[in-house]
Amino acid sequence: GAAHRYWRIDQFSATALDGDNFDLTEIRFWDKGVLVTSGITCTSNLPYGLGNDSVLVDGTTDQANRALVNVWSARPSPRIDFDFGQVRQITHIEIRSLYTQPRFPASFVLSGSAINGSNYGRVATVTVGTSFSALGSNRYTSGQVPVV
Repeated sequence: GAAHRYWRIDQFSATALDGDNFDLTEIRFWDKGVLVTSGITCTSNLPYGLGNDSVLVDGTTDQANRALVNVWSARPSPRIDFDFGQVRQITHIEIRSLYTQPRFPASFVLSGSAINGSNYGRVATVTVGTSFSALGSNRYTSGQVPVV
């Protein structure tokens, strides 16, 4: 697969979200099958009602540590960018969300670039689906989803 320092997720599916809310506690990435646990900087164009970009990659899946966007359907061209600080080959992604599912679109496009903020090339459409598994304490996971 492709290896890049900068990664972007965008072109989210139009799947209706529970209450039209985007409500995440974490986005986790695997580099050639190994969980990346630190060194990721996250930015986006999302107007959070609670939380911020950094909670998406801080390693904490706690209910109090969340990034919430209300009225998700009104957001034009949402994108989330990740700087891994070094080149990574992303092989799996996991979405951790809160409350009744789904609170994350069923699929999105994953792209990579060698240049921060531009020249992103499509790597895959990632389908996480709408049936997440309970982790307890109102937290849910997509499980490891292969990037294919």
